[in-house]
Amino acid sequence: MGDFSKSALIFSLVILATYFISGLSPKLRVPDADYSVDVIKDQKYYSIAESLADQQKHELDIYRPHSANGTPVLFFIHGGSWTISDKSHYRYIGYTFASKGITTVVINYRLTPEVEHPEHIKDVAHAFHWVVENISKFGGDPQKIFVGGHSAGAHLGALLALDQEYLAAEGLSSRSIRGVISLSGVFDLGEVVGFSSVFTGNHEARKQASPIDHVGTDEPPFLIIYAERDLPSLGHQSEVMAARLRTNHDEVMLVKISHTAHLKLVWDIGRDGDLATQTIIGFIERHSQAQ
Repeated sequence: MGDFSKSALIFSLVILATYFISGLSPKLRVPDADYSVDVIKDQKYYSIAESLADQQKHELDIYRPHSANGTPVLFFIHGGSWTISDKSHYRYIGYTFASKGITTVVINYRLTPEVEHPEHIKDVAHAFHWVVENISKFGGDPQKIFVGGHSAGAHLGALLALDQEYLAAEGLSSRSIRGVISLSGVFDLGEVVGFSSVFTGNHEARKQASPIDHVGTDEPPFLIIYAERDLPSLGHQSEVMAARLRTNHDEVMLVKISHTAHLKLVWDIGRDGDLATQTIIGFIERHSQAQ
């Protein structure tokens, strides 16, 4: 087995093991706040004939800065290898950014083995549509929505922004996305073996599901953050994705966070002095002001 295949296999094994071993989420912490935070839980964003489990996966939580109005919005998609995790594990993401004046939406979506691609991204598109239509009721500005995610969630966020199919099905386009924030994202499924239950093993199907193969011109600005000790291939994928965006004259900011790893990168969000947190807030503030 060549070095490439070994790295890809390690990725497939480690990404699952780290989520199970780690207990799935850090303790909730509330950072030094500019705003108190109101939480609106379990908002239904899509209804079809479905099981109770699917109903829960078609829900989202909103974290809003108390009394704020017309705020930028962070639409956050959790990771978990497209197979595990839940919005409840990312309450600290909601509190962190809402306390800084950013209305934050953390979504659920259906997971494998119950569904396979493209059902995950279709759910994300349904949720995004709901936010566009409803977030003003909760103080957010629907013209200033940033799509963010970690790992598999970053893959889904990038795919939402770059493959026009899913937003078009909702009567929207990537112009509804003010910016994309990818934490340890998966951009090229050709570099990841396994997960055949998610994407099948078909080369063309995996290529179609790879955000890097949908990069065009006039894309939303991207903030791509990855860990110095990230999972195999993810640092390389982040570098290549940034280069592809730049080649197409798209705006991209690439940041490597030193002395951290795949899960620690996202779990340190909200900690005092965390570079990723500061960079995300700065990115949202800067692009919220742009016309």
